[in-house]
Amino acid sequence: MLKARTLERELVQKNILESRRETCVKICLQWSFSASKKNNKRTRVLQSRIDTLYHRYTNSLITVSNLLNGLSSVVAKTMI
Repeated sequence: MLKARTLERELVQKNILESRRETCVKICLQWSFSASKKNNKRTRVLQSRIDTLYHRYTNSLITVSNLLNGLSSVVAKTMI
């Protein structure tokens, strides 16, 4: 009887470990696919606008206020 319980516990532990391993594999696959996923044209354009604003700010061509106004207008256009 004790041996049967021990075997049952081992089986449950193996099932739990296998389930966790499968979950990890699924997560790794999701990460790899999303990392290799190409951005669409709209995303690239928005990222370009944000990068341009940041570049201008880091080179002291615009003020913090102008940077924040520019970023807010980019965000507002994406929400429409």
